[in-house]
Amino acid sequence: MDTNKEFVCEICKEKYNKIIKFDYSRDLDKHEWTYHPCNNTERAWSKHAREGFINWKGSSYYESYGPYY
Repeated sequence: MDTNKEFVCEICKEKYNKIIKFDYSRDLDKHEWTYHPCNNTERAWSKHAREGFINWKGSSYYESYGPYY
């Protein structure tokens, strides 16, 4: 489990000189998928995540887990 460990977004740290910390690796993953997508799967998930999954017609598992469910 991720207890007693902080996770930092290395992309924000390098590009924007901004340190963003997360308590759980899953939260860091979702941040990177939403704000730093690197492939078509992540770009599609990012679009829906930024819109609050308003136009998403599939499983809510996709919303809560991420693009690699």
